[in-house]
Amino acid sequence: MKTLAIALLFAATPVTAEEAPKTAQPPEQTETKAAEADQPAKICRKVAEGMNSRRKVNMCMTAEEWRKFNQGN
Repeated sequence: MKTLAIALLFAATPVTAEEAPKTAQPPEQTETKAAEADQPAKICRKVAEGMNSRRKVNMCMTAEEWRKFNQGN
């Protein structure tokens, strides 16, 4: 009976976690994040190096660069 009472006591006790204090980010980090958000997203694809090669290389370009690349091929 005592174990049931102890179990109910622990179940009824709220468990709280301490929140970490929120610190302001240095201005350098906020500037770099803003600059990264302005840049278009890169799209990575595997492309064959040449006509006679089965080897593929990973290329990362923006959508506009991919359009130009595909027009040349």
